[in-house]
Amino acid sequence: MPNKTDYIAADGTVRDDRIARRELLYSGPKGSTVERLYLMSGGSVVLKTTAGIAQAAREAKVYGKVVAALAAPSICPQLLAYGEAIADESASLPDSSPESGLGPEAAIGAVLELTSNAALPCEDTQRAWLVYEDVGELDHRFSEGAALELIGHMARWHALPTGAMALGPERGQKPDYVEMAADLLTELGWDWRGSVTSADTGNAHEASEEPLVFGVAESLVLRVCNAMKQAPPVIVYALCHGNLHAGNYGTADRRGTCSYGVDVSTALPVNAAPPAGSNAISPVSHNAKTQATSDNASLSAAGASGKLRVLGWGHVHRNSPYWDLHHAIDMAHPLFPRQVDDAAWERLLTAYWEQAAEGLVPKKLEAFLREYSLFSAVFSLWMLRLIEQDLAASEGGPWTKEQLLRQREETREAFRRCAGRV
Repeated sequence: MPNKTDYIAADGTVRDDRIARRELLYSGPKGSTVERLYLMSGGSVVLKTTAGIAQAAREAKVYGKVVAALAAPSICPQLLAYGEAIADESASLPDSSPESGLGPEAAIGAVLELTSNAALPCEDTQRAWLVYEDVGELDHRFSEGAALELIGHMARWHALPTGAMALGPERGQKPDYVEMAADLLTELGWDWRGSVTSADTGNAHEASEEPLVFGVAESLVLRVCNAMKQAPPVIVYALCHGNLHAGNYGTADRRGTCSYGVDVSTALPVNAAPPAGSNAISPVSHNAKTQATSDNASLSAAGASGKLRVLGWGHVHRNSPYWDLHHAIDMAHPLFPRQVDDAAWERLLTAYWEQAAEGLVPKKLEAFLREYSLFSAVFSLWMLRLIEQDLAASEGGPWTKEQLLRQREETREAFRRCAGRV
């Protein structure tokens, strides 16, 4: 039987004579790319190549472990092969396609065995590559049905034991909650009291003359800052996806040769320069051509008739369950605008609370909603500062000004909703 990755040469490059055609989805620094390869057999796969060898090796190892442990691994595209191009050789992992005769579980086991026994690549390593199943075009528009399904899966992976997973020191792409809170309090000042003198600030944010901090009402920022110091959320660590923004999940009506990509920590749209600021939502595991629209009226109308797919598992780590919840529900993305109304927001969080493993979140729903709201408000406020930095930076970043302005407004809305519930 021919090698299922014979379209990749020993140096990690694509052999054009072994494929029908190729489509570049993303291009990043140091030659990192994400491509769709149309195979001679008529199918397609997604190929990620990167010079970030250590991250790629970790992604292959952790991905296999996490996917193998999930109750419904079918929500994730299969990792079909992994290789490191070292001088004149590359080591690939077995193909798990039906034609290979090796089932997904056996292939995942082989992935774990090879990557667990291998040392981190040496300096002579030129690049690494990962081949993923092409699961089809994803619709990222907000659908409460799809979000509820995602919440159910999330509660289950948060409950997974992580002791044997050897996740290593990987962190999220943003600082942890405690670091964000400390960063904001340092900038504003621990004793900052704002300029609002009214004792009742419950409706002060509605006054048009109220001072703004990071573009939102000072009274709300003050309320959040006081809560940071007086009643911080209890952080219980669980297995987190780590990067579950709107670009990393959606529904697909069919499998096949459509607009799907793989998360790359430094990936940028083709021809885009690296981001000048720190608005590090930029990793997107999806072709920007998919369903991105500014027509907010259509966002809530998107159906969930397709199959839920969760992508971008390269940043799995231990964190608060609130980390994944914030990314999935309240984090704005420049490419994928969405609106989640207050009623849907509360239904999603209530659904998570009902399914969460014991001990991960407060036992009382009211306490859970308050803790999550504080976590999300702090995260949103921290993001607003970074978005402002990106807007003030010179041209050349990955996002347009219009995209950043839309992201900023959605982030402000998320902050106002959560801060109002603290």
